[in-house]
Amino acid sequence: ELYDPRTGTWTNTGSLNTGRCFHTATLLPNGMVLVAGGESGPTATPCAWTPPGNGVGLVAGGDSGGSGFLSSAELYDPRTGAWIGTASLSTGRSRHTATLLRSGMVLVAGGESEGSGFLSSAELYDPRTGIWTNTPSLSTGRCDHTATLLHNGMVLLAGGSPLSPAPADELYEPRTGTWANTGTLNTGR
Repeated sequence: ELYDPRTGTWTNTGSLNTGRCFHTATLLPNGMVLVAGGESGPTATPCAWTPPGNGVGLVAGGDSGGSGFLSSAELYDPRTGAWIGTASLSTGRSRHTATLLRSGMVLVAGGESEGSGFLSSAELYDPRTGIWTNTPSLSTGRCDHTATLLHNGMVLLAGGSPLSPAPADELYEPRTGTWANTGTLNTGR
């Protein structure tokens, strides 16, 4: 369905070729939306998606649906429809967030990893060099949270698992590469 923010209404549109959940949907510079990854039946595909500033998409990590958590990453070129491998994350993870920062870097935060449970680690991807670097960790490991780029350039992480006790919301300051707690949602979600 398509949402019109001017009228606050939803309208039907075409169906996906494959039904899926836990996917991502991202607006591309040409106005089209790329749906990547997700889970359909017993198999899952990588599903952390965010577009670097040059219009090329990045898929990083995910759950392969039986082979464990992925650290691999790929770039998608919407002009050619081709996928190209790029450097891998330092930690295989799923159920994390990926946020395009104003600098063009991509912040990957939290998630879940095999044998490690909820992750507090975070990494930055530089699309100019194709390299991942570690950045300071969150105060609390979490997965299934949201990451929102705020108008001031900071990133707000909110909610996620574990639900009890609910993890404190955190702000990431890209200029200093630091995290700060900023309160907790009234209801875990």
